[in-house]
Order: sequence, then structure tokens, then C-alpha cells
Amino acid sequence: MTVVPMVRYGYNGGYNVDYDDGSNCIDWSLGVTWRFAEHYTLSGSVNYSQAATVLRHRDAGDEFWVGFRLGVEF
Repeated sequence: MTVVPMVRYGYNGGYNVDYDDGSNCIDWSLGVTWRFAEHYTLSGSVNYSQAATVLRHRDAGDEFWVGFRLGVEF
């Protein structure tokens, strides 16, 4: 099992992709990968993107998302 924490400060680095307003953000992420067989992995991540500057667009606040992935190697 592999655990990968991540904190990143960025200039519009994927934060609120619907708007190109150059808003700074702080991205927080925690990912876990589990190899449960020789050729299979299961990964999950919890992510939060926090605005570091004031956004001028309505409903363009912080974002939270969860992701899962099943990997097969051959």
C-alpha cells in the first residue's frame, strides 16, 4: 500500500477550470494505492482546492472531489 499526501500552491493550476481568471489556489490531496494482485491496483484520492485570492465569479468557490481508479498491468 502506498500513501501520497500532497499540498500545492499554484497560479490557476487546475483550480476552477470553468474560469480563466488567474486565481491563486492551494490544492490539498491524499491518495492511496493498493496492489491487491500481481497485475492489479486500486487507487483512491480525496482532493480539496481552496481559493487563495478573492474570486469575482458567482459560484466559483472552493472545490472538493473524490476519485477512484482500477489499474491493470499486462
